[in-house]
Amino acid sequence: MDHLGGGRATVYRSRACGAAWADFDFTTAPNYPWLFLYLWAQPAYGGKGRIIRNGSGQHSTLVAGTTKTYRTVLVSWDNSVKLCFGDGYQIPGQEYDPDPDTNGSGTSGACSTWQ
Repeated sequence: MDHLGGGRATVYRSRACGAAWADFDFTTAPNYPWLFLYLWAQPAYGGKGRIIRNGSGQHSTLVAGTTKTYRTVLVSWDNSVKLCFGDGYQIPGQEYDPDPDTNGSGTSGACSTWQ
């Protein structure tokens, strides 16, 4: 569990279905007019990180001034995962990690630690 920008990120893993996902609970309304949440995944034995998308190609949850829980899409638990938020929409093929050092204070957002 990581505390990020007015909320708490929790990454879950299920042995029953072999999946991982994340929840983000806002404890205070975000200080951004719009906020996008992303689940990043990276193969366990190395490789390029990527944003996980659902069947219709969506990958983010749009948040505006609210205090509730958001859940990401599922990914195979064979990946390392982290939950990130940023102030901009990530365009497929031009994705960037808003917090590459994973220290919770990136230039355009923040991320939980890799799990």
